[in-house]
Amino acid sequence: MLFVVNNVKRIRKNKKITITELSRKSGISRTTIYKLESQKSNPSLETIQKISSGLDEKPEKIFNLIVIQELQKEP
Repeated sequence: MLFVVNNVKRIRKNKKITITELSRKSGISRTTIYKLESQKSNPSLETIQKISSGLDEKPEKIFNLIVIQELQKEP
């Protein structure tokens, strides 16, 4: 399984940018940004690029990928 942990909300607030302003700058809907900040959805690569551009930060500063390997029981 792949999970994306993000720092969108923390970085956005540190830069004093509202969700509406980030939406305008990135071209991503406010609803999508809210879901990302609430960790309710994982972004696509395109969304990661647009959010990073809107926040003027490198993607790796905002998003961290966590891969969880599910252990399968041997028969």
